[in-house]
Amino acid sequence: MNNQRRRALKGLSERIEKLGFSALRGELESIHEELEGLRDEEDEARDNLPESMQDGEKGEAMQEAIDNIEQAMEAASSAMDSIEQAQEYAEDIIQSIDSASE
Repeated sequence: MNNQRRRALKGLSERIEKLGFSALRGELESIHEELEGLRDEEDEARDNLPESMQDGEKGEAMQEAIDNIEQAMEAASSAMDSIEQAQEYAEDIIQSIDSASE
């Protein structure tokens, strides 16, 4: 790898590090946990409805909210995985640059 590309990669790697992946991942974990708590509360509230209401309009609306919360949880988990993967790639870039510099 020539010096120009090595410097360009080093600059990109530094920008990636500055994004603060750990902080972002921590925020997403917190959001995921809060969503999980809300989902559990809504699910419990739906379960406590009389059976006739669980299958009615109110119960269906509650189930739709539960489903939407679960989708948000899945999106947060996916984002956490993507952040972790990006962080690993950034570390690999730094190692490659350091190895090429030696």
